[in-house]
Amino acid sequence: MNEAGYALLGVAIGAVIPALAALYANHAEGKQAAADRQDARDARLFDHRREAYEQFIRVTRNTLDWAWHEEQGIGNAPPFDYDSLDPVLARESDVLMYGTPETAAKAREVFTTLNGYAGGKRSNDNYKAVEAAIRAFTEAARRDLGVPSVAP
Repeated sequence: MNEAGYALLGVAIGAVIPALAALYANHAEGKQAAADRQDARDARLFDHRREAYEQFIRVTRNTLDWAWHEEQGIGNAPPFDYDSLDPVLARESDVLMYGTPETAAKAREVFTTLNGYAGGKRSNDNYKAVEAAIRAFTEAARRDLGVPSVAP
């Protein structure tokens, strides 16, 4: 090979190496961006789950209190009717959308027991069943969110 061939080979290698380095850097940057996007999605999902669980617990407790106050004749709560459990059902839908299968099943159990109690089967045992279902849902939600359990 003559000097011109070596010069041409040097120019070719000199052009290919930076192009390969740029291609590798671009690939590594793309992988990091994908990981960052996944982390952001995971964070948003966590926030949606936390909010859904929190709102579900809040509305079920409020509804249970409402039914109990109505049963006891305390306060001036309006009487329960067909639509009284709509807020609970709406929050349960959020749990179904963002929660795990375990929390969704526990939310359904809360709704079912609350519907039984508020819908007319009001007894101390049914009240305790609703309380137990809410506690079971809360524990499932805490596990899902990675929050340490607390003693009752």
